[in-house]
Amino acid sequence: MLDQVTNNRPKLDEILERTKVIESKQKCKPKNVQQEEEKNTSVDTTTTTTMERTSTKKKIKIIEDNDVTTNITFDIPEIKCLELRKLVEDPNPLDITTVDLRKKFIGDEGVMLLSKKNSWINLTRLILQDNNICVKGATAISRNNSWVNLTKLDLWSNFIGSEGASMLANNISWKNLAILILSDNNIGDDGAAALSSNNSWVSLKELYLGSNNISDKGASALSSNKSWPNLTILNLSINEISTEGITAICNNKTWENLSELDVGSNNIGDDGVAVLCKKESWTKLAKLNLGSNHIGKKGAVALSSTNSWRYLSELNLSNNTIGDKGVVALSSNKSWTSLKELNLHGNKIGAEGIAALSNTKSWTKLETLWLGSNNIGDNEAAVLSKNVSWNLKTLSLVKNDVNDLGRTALKLRWPTIELL
Repeated sequence: MLDQVTNNRPKLDEILERTKVIESKQKCKPKNVQQEEEKNTSVDTTTTTTMERTSTKKKIKIIEDNDVTTNITFDIPEIKCLELRKLVEDPNPLDITTVDLRKKFIGDEGVMLLSKKNSWINLTRLILQDNNICVKGATAISRNNSWVNLTKLDLWSNFIGSEGASMLANNISWKNLAILILSDNNIGDDGAAALSSNNSWVSLKELYLGSNNISDKGASALSSNKSWPNLTILNLSINEISTEGITAICNNKTWENLSELDVGSNNIGDDGVAVLCKKESWTKLAKLNLGSNHIGKKGAVALSSTNSWRYLSELNLSNNTIGDKGVVALSSNKSWTSLKELNLHGNKIGAEGIAALSNTKSWTKLETLWLGSNNIGDNEAAVLSKNVSWNLKTLSLVKNDVNDLGRTALKLRWPTIELL
């Protein structure tokens, strides 16, 4: 709605019609970032029109032919996204089952328009990744009680924060919600705690909360949830979780069907791994990401002692410091008979570790092995090629010192292998 109205409305309409403003995440950024970017931001429209963006409104300076300058501030929700317009104006709302508007930058205003569509009673998948959605947008979504068939809500990489997460957690109509993706939203500990209090999402199977500034406090609060017995995938990567947080997660008695746990890029450490390895009730665990967690030889020894994870197919220990001794310990495990992918990138592994790996006979299903950024040369590659139990399809040796001699030995052993 225009705050000021001039007598030259046709000219204003013409300018607004031909002016295209590129939406950005400006209004959701911290104030100091806004101020710094505003110094370097300008949008040229015509020779007689300039536009500058503020955090809440758009301001147009119109220079009339008689050199009279008029400043007009307005706040008009516009449907600039063609896909959004088509959805909102669709004459057959019952046919809409999936709304995928990822990276369309529709913002809170666009989301509020979507949330008013109570006629979309068959909506099952709502994907709004990277759309500059803040608290208002999350609130609007949470207040729609007509999408009772919603099974997937994807709000990855927005700005809903802890308040937005709290609003979503208040929804009680999404009883069929199976997948919730809130990664990269800065929900923090308070947001995690709010989500854990929801008792309506009894069908929830996959929860993605990576990159959200969640510490041990938030992990502990989240772990108090008792209403998600069907949870199979939990992603808490790139947070601030240490031994205390992983201990709380392991103490949860409801998530016994967990098959994938991603806590990569945290601070789990050897002590946290030791606690994790005592979780014998996770018999369905198939994928475990412990990359970049300050894990050393002791953590590797603890992992090697596990006997209950018989379905483990992917283990990521990249960018830790387990070293040769750690690899020797891992190689002694005989229960991971389903292991298909092992990531040991960046672990200071040399001749002793490679020799131990080469002697493993239990990992008969191993197809992908990541050994980049270690201390491996042609001799170690030749030793690795002596393994008789693997059917390797992909082997990464990037940032090592393996040349033609080593690669030839590997190719002779596995002719179709992809060497990276």
